[in-house]
Amino acid sequence: MTTLEDVNTQRLDVEVNLHPQRMNVFIHHHYLYQMKEKLINYENWRKKQPNLTSEELVNNYLNQDIKKFVTFYYPGSFMSEETTTEITNRSDIEVPDYSFGYRFYDTIGGEIVNKTGMYYFGESFSIKDIEALNTDGKLSILLSNMKCNNWNTVVKTRANNYQPLLKGDVIVDINYFREHKLKRILNEL
Repeated sequence: MTTLEDVNTQRLDVEVNLHPQRMNVFIHHHYLYQMKEKLINYENWRKKQPNLTSEELVNNYLNQDIKKFVTFYYPGSFMSEETTTEITNRSDIEVPDYSFGYRFYDTIGGEIVNKTGMYYFGESFSIKDIEALNTDGKLSILLSNMKCNNWNTVVKTRANNYQPLLKGDVIVDINYFREHKLKRILNEL
């Protein structure tokens, strides 16, 4: 059985061996992060089942109802609005027109697991980029927030708002989803 120490060791090997191949590193980090989350959730769940044998624990855990969800984010008056939908496949989602980003998560026995970072539609800007764009002072609050919160990069989304680009967040190409939607419509005709 894989332990948390095995996952941490594998993660270090991936960082050392695949560092020049950034996309592969991201994919492997994401996979290893998911493995680590599953192990942590299993260990927490196991503590709630003290009288079962190891085999019974594994079988009960694996046979739980796993549900997949996507949460879409929209600009709001003061905070981002969101809608969550149950999905069957993470690679086949339909993005609403006004959504500036989304994230995935799963539930096992009602507990949230495998929560991803944000996937944004937009363009990234560093602190230096924002400083250069702030000639009229309209971005001074954003710049102050970036410095106070140690955000090195923000994303200007397709909704024309700025969101912090944190560890695990990704910028995606909205054209992929538009082309995918068009192909789906054409196939239905």
